[in-house]
Amino acid sequence: FRASLIQFDKEFNEEREKRIIYTTDMNDIRDREFEEYIKNSALKGIYTTILAIGIELNSNFVEKVTHNRGCNYLSAIKAEDFRKIIIEDFKYNFFPIAHDIQIKI
Repeated sequence: FRASLIQFDKEFNEEREKRIIYTTDMNDIRDREFEEYIKNSALKGIYTTILAIGIELNSNFVEKVTHNRGCNYLSAIKAEDFRKIIIEDFKYNFFPIAHDIQIKI
């Protein structure tokens, strides 16, 4: 995961959101080190999305780290789930904003 942060050492437009997307089952990650990495990245304005793949997800750890600023997770069990998350709903999943808001009084 350190290699992903190096990509942001280059000049980036400060106006843009910076997000790292990990596709993983979270089973072979050093928990404490990865959580510290997520916290430190968030302090620099670099946020994390965990795209959980498969049914062997370390859900306890994922739930814990998503309490950090800018960290979220999505789950894909089947190939069509992955396609929907990455392609069809990309703008909603990774760069959330309000869409089609209607206020009636």
